[in-house]
Amino acid sequence: MTSKQASKIFDNIDQKLVDVLLKTLQHAHRVDFCIGFFRLSGWGQVAAAVDHFVGGDAACCRVLIGMSERLDQDLRRWRRQVRTGTEIDLARVAQLKARIAAEFRTQRVGMAPTNRAEDALRTIR
Repeated sequence: MTSKQASKIFDNIDQKLVDVLLKTLQHAHRVDFCIGFFRLSGWGQVAAAVDHFVGGDAACCRVLIGMSERLDQDLRRWRRQVRTGTEIDLARVAQLKARIAAEFRTQRVGMAPTNRAEDALRTIR
């Protein structure tokens, strides 16, 4: 997509998400994903389609991954603390990062051990 093209938002309501994403990724030069509830199995369906992005501002694939409810609640609490001037404990940040990584590992364990699943994990890493 060129910088002059409008952003596109896709969901699973009116169209099958994976089909629309794969079609769009064929012609895209840059893509930004914002994923609310990330699942490695879902990413595995599009991971190979992002291989052609070489990086840099003009040819990159960026992924913003949301949190589970529990982590989201922690982040909301932190935002309130920041607004009131309370510092965020870096040890707690490290704990949350570890919990997110553990969630990905849990998802990976629940998936069938296939080359495609392993490639999806490498791609998102």
